[in-house]
Amino acid sequence: MYAHAQYNPEAGRIPSFTEEAKLFQSSGSNINFVNDNNHHTYWESSSSLPDGYISRPDLNSFHIDNPKRIIDLYGPAFDGNLNTKQQFNQTSSNQKYTLYIPFKTASKIKIISLKLQLTSAVKVTLQSKIASVFAGIIQKDANFMLQNLKVSESYAFDAILIESDEAFGLFELACLNVPPFEYVAFDFGSPKKIQQIWTRHMSGNNVLRCFIDISDNAIRWYEVAELNPLAITFLPTILNKQYLSRFLRIRYELNLDDYGKALLWEVKVYDSDGPFGPSPAFTENKLMLSERLGINGIWGWGYNTYSDNIPKGSGPEMYRSTASKARNYHELSWDINKTGLPASYDKMAAGEGTQATWWLNWDREYNEWKSKGFSITATIQFKGETIPESQWTDPENDAYRYSFDFANHFGSKNGNGLIDLVEIGNEPWDYRTGFYPLILKGMLKGMKDADQSIRVIPAAFQATFRKHEGHDYNNFLSENVDENTLHLLDGLNGHFYSHTYGSDGIRISVHPEDPRSDLHSCKNILRFRDKNMPGKPVFVTEYGFDSQGGGEDCIHAECVTVAQQAAWGLRSAIMLLRNGIEEVYWYFFANEFTASFMHTRSGFTGSVNTGFEKKQSFIAFQQINEILGKTHLVKVLSENNACHSYLFENKQTGELFALAWRPVGGDPAITLQTEVNLPYYAARYQMINGLTGNDWKQIRPTKNPHLLLSGFPMVIELQEHK
Repeated sequence: MYAHAQYNPEAGRIPSFTEEAKLFQSSGSNINFVNDNNHHTYWESSSSLPDGYISRPDLNSFHIDNPKRIIDLYGPAFDGNLNTKQQFNQTSSNQKYTLYIPFKTASKIKIISLKLQLTSAVKVTLQSKIASVFAGIIQKDANFMLQNLKVSESYAFDAILIESDEAFGLFELACLNVPPFEYVAFDFGSPKKIQQIWTRHMSGNNVLRCFIDISDNAIRWYEVAELNPLAITFLPTILNKQYLSRFLRIRYELNLDDYGKALLWEVKVYDSDGPFGPSPAFTENKLMLSERLGINGIWGWGYNTYSDNIPKGSGPEMYRSTASKARNYHELSWDINKTGLPASYDKMAAGEGTQATWWLNWDREYNEWKSKGFSITATIQFKGETIPESQWTDPENDAYRYSFDFANHFGSKNGNGLIDLVEIGNEPWDYRTGFYPLILKGMLKGMKDADQSIRVIPAAFQATFRKHEGHDYNNFLSENVDENTLHLLDGLNGHFYSHTYGSDGIRISVHPEDPRSDLHSCKNILRFRDKNMPGKPVFVTEYGFDSQGGGEDCIHAECVTVAQQAAWGLRSAIMLLRNGIEEVYWYFFANEFTASFMHTRSGFTGSVNTGFEKKQSFIAFQQINEILGKTHLVKVLSENNACHSYLFENKQTGELFALAWRPVGGDPAITLQTEVNLPYYAARYQMINGLTGNDWKQIRPTKNPHLLLSGFPMVIELQEHK
């Protein structure tokens, strides 16, 4: 048992600058909802129209407190108060009662608002150097009633003229010469380095545009980004550079419809590393590269029969060339049809099936995987949808009984040793908060009581965002794995895909180095591990990309090209391992034989319908295993916008290799002459791109070669001397 550090359930999470900020607003209610870590609550502005703008000096350009006021006339008619009156009795040469107000600067006008005490109709005219424009007539039956005159002409006006046959009193004369806007602003107390802003800013159709502004003093504001006001989800915006600023605001521009409002649900502000934090310092791992690469399979590998029945060269035999670890979704409901019952693995081994499935023999299936060279991980799969809480009559004890039987049979102490790593659950995120820890506690104790040597990790969780901080899954690590179970676990587990949300709110896939990529969430769980269970490994048991190819289409929003799947997949694996992840498992071995939607096109090959036609990614992972499989990742050489490069060493032969690529999106085949700084002399290189016929290419020995790098990793063989 390792020594306990002081437990910190928030150790992985990066606090947003907004959490300690002071808030101020243009108008509205519930301003504290914008940083309450709940994307279901929201601030709502007041309505600028029909009359809300009148009392606001920042909108009403006639208001006596507006620093950019366009008139010089003062009095109660310009104080923003609809209940104070100013009398006008001045007559002109034509015996009209008139009020003529010149503008200090020519200005376009959108709305003129008047509340009058009148006994005769009032005519309103706007004057410019080009033309006089009739704005409207206010009849005497509108006495004491606010009237808004919308101006469609786009002239820059110089004056306003108000005329009547009789004297009139003016409660208010207001002018809107800019689009109505609303905002929420944050004062961080001191300048902060700002580059990533995550927002849920969805508003109704009254909002035309939405902006992010920054300021040093809350007086002069600078627009740094524009947001899509129709995007629904919580999404990131990456500024073009890191800004040092004390103030930030989200500003909405509205149309001229009455009662339009803006909504702001949640705002988080970070530096260039965003909610994920910086990359951890590199630490060399004791395992070779091939020992750290895994793949997700399933019973029968797509053939719907035992793996020893499928054609030679397929299934585990075929995919073994891409990975050394295989993960199976071990359905709990295939073993027992009611919690608390024994799975009867002894009868299963004798060919009589499990308690729930008469024909099932896991030993037969796992033995075939093992015989083809795989080390096996089993994720015991259950969730609220398949086994509701109500079916766990005694959750902790039911879980204990099942797991004791499992470890006793599949573990190495008393059993057959077929399973090397066990996950207690896959993604059981639909249980209520507090329920999964009961299952974890029971299963973990049962496993360890049966076999101390069996390695056990929890289901996949993340340590980046709490529930409701942009998502509704119950998958925040510390809410599912408590302090008392950490010391019994053999590591932690996460599922991280290189997804993000575009400006339109639609989820997409991006290259792994993209600062928005969810793949960076591995840093949070590693940070949690370092604080709360140092020395224990972290596994990423699912990562990958959906792509076309393998004889099947890919048409959903997260799809990438076959080339991107190969290039970005390799780069994702290296990035995860570089950060300190112990093992990574590609999802999935093959496409699913179904329509195109998320994860159904993530295979290294097509589905059974295409005869498991190999994609570019299959060959690419074959290539990296063949060339670098027996090496260790030993050093980070460079990680910048031009080049990511890493040093690999074969500890037995002393061979050295660099792996380098351009960390960009788009077509990974595009090359650019790039200088690669190396600790030894480059002798030859080969591209790992998933295309057949690749050969080593000799180069003149040099430490700083200029090579045609692309988005595909390039292996460079090194030598100590020329």
